[in-house]
Amino acid sequence: MKRDTTKVNCWMSKSLLTVEPSSSVEDAFDIMHQNNCRHLLITDKGKLIGVVSNEDLYKAIQGKKTSVDSVMSTDITTFKDEDPIIDVLRLFISEKLSLVPIVHGEDTLVGVVSNHDLLVAFETMLLEKTT
Repeated sequence: MKRDTTKVNCWMSKSLLTVEPSSSVEDAFDIMHQNNCRHLLITDKGKLIGVVSNEDLYKAIQGKKTSVDSVMSTDITTFKDEDPIIDVLRLFISEKLSLVPIVHGEDTLVGVVSNHDLLVAFETMLLEKTT
């Protein structure tokens, strides 16, 4: 059976970097630095509750904040794993995003879509249409 390449779950990254809300800003910064990433997902018992960026962490260090829950963004746009990938692309363009968490059900984190994932998805789809 051919996979449905129009859905988010076909293109999302399932390798997730997460921390708990009580994690220290320093630990979060170290994880981001070691993994060469710009965002960490904040989860509580597998549920997505926030996102923190490297910019958030820089500000936190300057402001002497100690835990990621004091600087994480909680107003998060998510997509469901069965949503059309084109909807993610439209949001990336309109909001200038670089990462969107993907959930299953209400808020169980199952993946992320990055700008790189979108480029791979659309390159593949274009090549499929031209061959």
